[in-house]
Amino acid sequence: ALIKQLFKLKVSQGWIAKMNTVLGDLTEEFSTKLKFLFRCFTIIQWDDTVVFANGKQITYRAYITQFLSLFVAREKKDLAGLIDDGILTSLTVLNRVVHDHNTINYNEEFLFLHAECCQHLLRDLEKLVVNYNCAWAKGLSAHLSSLINERNTRFEKGEMNLPEPLIAEFNQKLDEILASQSSLAESKIREHEQRQRELGNTSSRIFPPEKWQAQLRILRRLSNPIYREAYFAWMKDFHIPVTNNATERSFRNEKTHMNVSGQFDSVKTASKHASAMSYIKTCEKNGVDPRESIARAFSGNPVTPEELDLMGKADLPAAGHPPAQAPKAEAAKAASAPKAGATKATPAPKPAQEAPSVKTAPAPAPAPASTTKGPAADPVAKPSDPQPQPQTDPQPQPALPSAPAAPKSPASPQSTSNPVKSPETQPPQTGADPGLSSGSAPETKNSGPPS
Repeated sequence: ALIKQLFKLKVSQGWIAKMNTVLGDLTEEFSTKLKFLFRCFTIIQWDDTVVFANGKQITYRAYITQFLSLFVAREKKDLAGLIDDGILTSLTVLNRVVHDHNTINYNEEFLFLHAECCQHLLRDLEKLVVNYNCAWAKGLSAHLSSLINERNTRFEKGEMNLPEPLIAEFNQKLDEILASQSSLAESKIREHEQRQRELGNTSSRIFPPEKWQAQLRILRRLSNPIYREAYFAWMKDFHIPVTNNATERSFRNEKTHMNVSGQFDSVKTASKHASAMSYIKTCEKNGVDPRESIARAFSGNPVTPEELDLMGKADLPAAGHPPAQAPKAEAAKAASAPKAGATKATPAPKPAQEAPSVKTAPAPAPAPASTTKGPAADPVAKPSDPQPQPQTDPQPQPALPSAPAAPKSPASPQSTSNPVKSPETQPPQTGADPGLSSGSAPETKNSGPPS
């Protein structure tokens, strides 16, 4: 109906599929800008799923926040794809990422804090209960579910964390389970290994029962302090989601597309679809109806991130971020640039050596002993010492930097070199990039004379 309203045409499904690719081209710039906004939000969620393109499996990935939705399509599901996305590598310890239990999230390339989906943990515990009738898994699952319900009730009342007694009680029970059940599972596995050694090669290998292996995998995971903190971080901060279900729900359109169309034509086509969905979903999260956003894109006036005021909705303004938050492409540039707050202090020491030779020669040498028409000033001369004046300059020789007459030197019309500026008279820097990241601010350009 929307296509008919926009183009006054009776269109086929193939034409609509083509327009989906066109919409991806029109919204590609919008998706590119979104990548630089994720580091300005405290909580980020990501997940990926498998779709088909030209008969092969590819990865379709989603990054979301309360106001942002970004989708990307990659040929492979690997670390290189995550780095190429440029989202996770741009985050720092100010950001917390909610994800599934995938060890790739703990790579040294990433600096963000972790929060794992508790729903997946509950599913793993449920499998132990159903398949092996594990009493400890059933009790832990019930206790954890009750705490999640308690969290939801308190969150509706405006509270932002569980009481310390409830957290301490849960940790005590978890420690008891880990201590007793881990030793039991390990002993059962050792018994089977001993039997294998006794049998030798006279019989087929006897593997430890899956019952104990499955339990030990979960117990060892919860014994890891990093994983444990990531699973239960929501207990101390209700801003952290308990599950990653919001990201999984964002894949519904793609799963429907797979059921109807079967697959994408190529990875490039899937990328165009991802760009279009990033535009539509982000606009929808910020109060713009999908029909309106699509109509504006085709009319040549697409919605922009600036129009949605996404920076105004961020809870981590870009100006407060350290340079380490810049993406990989900006990291090298930020490393060579001066740190924020230090650019105004560094020019001050330079005039002390260059000031005496500013007006004595058109091209002053860096060394104090350079030969010019006028003798170089002695850097340790007293203020009362007379300074020789060059014949070509009728203006009086400027005093040393400590004298009050030094600020007048920039006003001299006959100066052929860069005027000496004290920190108080430095003009404001206009070359700073008003972009999202303050870590890549360019250096102050004052190497030539004022035009």
